[in-house]
Amino acid sequence: MPARLPGRSLWLLPFFLLPLNAFAQKTIDGVHLETSKTKSTRHLKATKSVTLNLNLAESLKLVLNFNEKCNNNFKDKRKWTDRGVECKFHNNNLIETVFYRDIKNRNPSWKDHFLLVRHGYNRGSFLYFEEITVEQSDKESHVRQRLLSDEEVKSFLDTKLETEFSFQKVDGHFHLKQLAPNQTQLTYTYESSTDHWLLNKEMMIGEIFDSTAKGINDLFLSFASGMTAP
Repeated sequence: MPARLPGRSLWLLPFFLLPLNAFAQKTIDGVHLETSKTKSTRHLKATKSVTLNLNLAESLKLVLNFNEKCNNNFKDKRKWTDRGVECKFHNNNLIETVFYRDIKNRNPSWKDHFLLVRHGYNRGSFLYFEEITVEQSDKESHVRQRLLSDEEVKSFLDTKLETEFSFQKVDGHFHLKQLAPNQTQLTYTYESSTDHWLLNKEMMIGEIFDSTAKGINDLFLSFASGMTAP
């Protein structure tokens, strides 16, 4: 399939682009961004940390509500989920998210282990799978997201769905640490790599910085909204 260019949803954040082998960093609205390049591959890392006025269990629940983040304007494009359901939190490019919990090779040592299929739209539909793992102790939780290739998907599911994505690597890590009975520190780290020819153009640097920061801040806005939602 031809690659589609990503939009502004969290897992479709474009790269900011710099000259060959350049390194740059910048902080925008609390999001710290770094970029570097190895040969023809652009690498991006972004981090943000906040304190939630919730206990550890409630904070973890906010992180894992993947299916509640979508775009209500795309209801008519949904294939697998109820078109009458309202998205609780806005995600600009996501049409729907489907959980796959009955997977092969599930790791029983983790608190939770499942797949997501992401269906989105940005000048055309796109589709990709993520592996989600959850580890937890008394005072900390770790939620990791990882983009899967089609071959990796087959090791977990019997499916004919094929991904359509412009990145070689996308990893996300939510680190939740309980500071007090009703206070949790949440740190999110996002890393991705791409060798897509357009996503390596220097002219895109300003737009990509802003887009990356906006995508992550939209995610954190959903956490803030979730703390006050009934």
